[in-house]
Amino acid sequence: MQSPDDWKFPTNPMSRHPAAAETRRHLRDEEVGREIDEWRKASHGGPAPPRPKRRAPRILPQLLLVVLVIGALAVGGAWLTASAYNDRVYPQVTAGDVAVGSLTPDEAEQKVALALESFLASPVTLQLGEATWTPSAADIGLSVDVEATVRRAFLAGRNETVLLPLLRTLTGRGEPIAVPFVLVLNEEEMQRYLDDVGAQVTRDAASPVLRVSGETVEIVGGDAGITFLPEETRAGLLAALRTGAPSTIPVQVFSQAGPIPPEAAARAEQTAKQIVSAPLRLESEGRAWEITTQQLREWVRSTPGEGALQVGLDEVQLNSYLEGVAREASAPAQSVRLQWLDGRLEVTRPSQNGRRLDVAAAVRTIQRAAPSNSRTVQLPVRLIAPPVTEGAAGSLGIEQLVATGDSTYRGSPPERIANVDKASGAVTGFVVPADAVFSFAEAVGEVTEEAGYQPELVGDGRRSIQGEISGISQVSTTVFRAALRAGLPILERHASQYRHEYYEQGEQPPGTDAVVTLPGQDLKFENTTGGALLVQIVVGDAVMRVELYGPPTGWTVEIPAPEVGGETPAQGEVVWRDPLPGVQGPVVYLVSRPGGDVVVTRRVLLNGVLRSEDSYNSQYDPLPTVVVRE
Repeated sequence: MQSPDDWKFPTNPMSRHPAAAETRRHLRDEEVGREIDEWRKASHGGPAPPRPKRRAPRILPQLLLVVLVIGALAVGGAWLTASAYNDRVYPQVTAGDVAVGSLTPDEAEQKVALALESFLASPVTLQLGEATWTPSAADIGLSVDVEATVRRAFLAGRNETVLLPLLRTLTGRGEPIAVPFVLVLNEEEMQRYLDDVGAQVTRDAASPVLRVSGETVEIVGGDAGITFLPEETRAGLLAALRTGAPSTIPVQVFSQAGPIPPEAAARAEQTAKQIVSAPLRLESEGRAWEITTQQLREWVRSTPGEGALQVGLDEVQLNSYLEGVAREASAPAQSVRLQWLDGRLEVTRPSQNGRRLDVAAAVRTIQRAAPSNSRTVQLPVRLIAPPVTEGAAGSLGIEQLVATGDSTYRGSPPERIANVDKASGAVTGFVVPADAVFSFAEAVGEVTEEAGYQPELVGDGRRSIQGEISGISQVSTTVFRAALRAGLPILERHASQYRHEYYEQGEQPPGTDAVVTLPGQDLKFENTTGGALLVQIVVGDAVMRVELYGPPTGWTVEIPAPEVGGETPAQGEVVWRDPLPGVQGPVVYLVSRPGGDVVVTRRVLLNGVLRSEDSYNSQYDPLPTVVVRE
C-alpha cells in the first residue's frame, strides 16, 4: 500500500482545477531540477545531489467537501422553495404595478381588483387645449381580465432554474418580474366614444362677424378649422391604457388657419365704425331724407370674402327703405290729356315726363358712400317719357265715338257726389294706346284725403258700405259699361257685394257694376281696336256718361237682358247712429235690395260673324234697409 505522500491525483494538465495547477507546478519543478543536474554534471563532472521530494497539498479535499455541502444546500433549498411556493406566486412578481409576490391566486385577484377600481373609473384623460374628456373604462369599451392577469403572474418565473427564485428569495435582490394587465377592448365602444369626441372637436374654419351693441361696434370671433384625427388619437389612447396607470394624452387634430387674417378683421372693424359714425343724407330734386345713425347700426353687416371681411349695409333693409323714398321721389309720367270737341281732338293738359328712383343704383351709391367721410348722397333718378305726347295726337287714329256707358247716382251723400266729380275729372281725357291695357287705378291716380277726396262718415263712426272714400266705384262702373258695349276684352272686374241702388238707377241692368278699391281691386280692359282710345267723361246733375272715342271697328255688340237666379229677398232693418250732431229724425241711408246670382252675356260680331262671346257673373248678398238716427 502506498503512503499518502505518494498519492497522485490524475489530473488533466489543461484543467483549471486547483489540483491540476499544483500538479503542473510540480512537473515544472522536476523538469527544472533535471536540467540543473545535467548542467552540473557537465560543469563539475559529478552527479547532482538528490532533491527532496515535494509533499502533495492537503487543501483539495477541503474544497471538494465545501462544494458538496453547497450543492446539497442548493438542491435542498430549491426543493424547499418549490414546495413553499407550490400554490403561491413567486416573490418579486407584480401584476401591472400591483405587487402580488408570495400571495395565493385568490389573494392576488382580490388585491388586483381593489387596485384597479380607481384606474377603471378614470383610466385616461384626453386633452385638447383647455378642453378635457375623462371617460371611464366602460365608456371606451375597456375592461381588465383579473383572473387571466393573476394566472400569468402565478406562472411567472416557474420556467427558470430553481436556484434563481431561491437566490431572489434569500437576497431580496434582482429585478422584479412585471406581468402586464390582460386588457379586454371592445372596438365598437371605443370607436363610438372617439366619434363623439371628434364631433365635439371638429369644426370648420369660421370667419369673424360684426357685432353691434349699443354704440359699440366690433369684429368678434373667427376661429381656425380643426379636423379630428381618430387613428392617431386611438393609437395614443391604446398606448396609455397598456401602462395600466392613469395618464393624460393629447387629442390629435389637424388645425387649419381661419379664412380671415387678423389684420383684415381689424380693417373691417374700422370700416364698420366709419359707416355708423354719422347719419347719411339722401338728396333728390330738392328733397332730402336721412338715414339715422341708429338705422345704420341696425343695418350694418359683415360678409366673408376672399381673405377679407366685407362690411356694408344690409341690402334688404336698404331696399325696403328706398322703396319708401321712391314713392316720394318718383312721379309717374303723364300722357297728354285730350278731349273730343266738335269732331276733333284738343289738348286739355300737356304731357309731362315722369321720374323714377333707380333703387338698384341708389343701393350701390349708398354702399360706396357709407364708409367714406362724405355723408351726403345724390340719389340717381331716371326720367320716364309719357306714352302719349302732344306731337303724337294727330296719329292716334281716333276718328269717332265707339261706345258709351251711363249711370245715375241721385240721393248720394254730398261727400260721395264730390268724390264722383273729382274721380271723373281725373280720368277724363285719358288716352289708351293701341294694344295697351287700360287700368282704372292708373288713370285715376292717388285717391286719398291728401289728394282732395272726402271720407264719408256714417252712423256709429262706420265708413260707407263701399269704403272710406265712396263714389270712386260709381265712375269705374260707368267706364265698365262703356268698355262692355265697345266689345273690348275685360281683363279684371269685381262685382259689388250688394245690388246697390246707385248702380241700377235709370233702369240700368244689374250685374253691370265694377267695384274698385285702391289699393286692391282694379278695373282693366285691353284696347284691341287697332288705334288709340280716348276715355271722355261728361258729368251732369247726378248723372254721368263715359264716351270712348277711337277708330271704326265694324263690330256689332249684343248684350241681352241679364239672367237673374237664386234671388234672396232682403229682410229687416239696420239702425246706425250718426256721429254728427244735428241729424233730425231717422234717415234712410240705404234701401233694401234682394240678393241673387246675375249673369250678363255679351256677344261681339264682325260682319255678322261671331267674333267673341263671354259672360260676367255677379253674386249679391241681400241688403237690408239701413237707417241713420241721432
